[in-house]
Amino acid sequence: MPNWCEQEVYIHGETSMVTHLYWELKERKRFCDVVLPIPLEVIGQGHDGMGTSPQYDWRCNKWNTKWEVTNIQIMEDIVHGDDHYPIPTSYFRFVCKTAWDAPIPVWEKLHRLGIEVQAEYEVEGCDIVGEFALGEHHCRTLTDEEIKEREEEDA
Repeated sequence: MPNWCEQEVYIHGETSMVTHLYWELKERKRFCDVVLPIPLEVIGQGHDGMGTSPQYDWRCNKWNTKWEVTNIQIMEDIVHGDDHYPIPTSYFRFVCKTAWDAPIPVWEKLHRLGIEVQAEYEVEGCDIVGEFALGEHHCRTLTDEEIKEREEEDA
């Protein structure tokens, strides 16, 4: 069983790209594979029964997580902004989980495409928290005091 990474993610950018991401996430439960699709040549590689599959290894190396996002909840449905920008923009917000860690490479790719990603995440069982904003990733380990405060809140 993996350590789950819980994340809250805000996506904002050009309307057609954001609308496509929103639809894929909401209707098909796909996010990472939309932004960084597994190449056909990797999908076509057979599994030799030894170790992990080529697709599994590719996801771990390229997405930073072994599976697609799960436990998706749309927190704010897509909003199409007014057209005061030169390009029409839209945004939405969701929470999800991934196995082991946050999909930082996926967020970086979106940033390179001109889509704003703001995300906060926490890796359960590891006391690691992080954020991704303006194309930059920062993470840290919770202090002993923060851990104690959380334990008291849960009691």
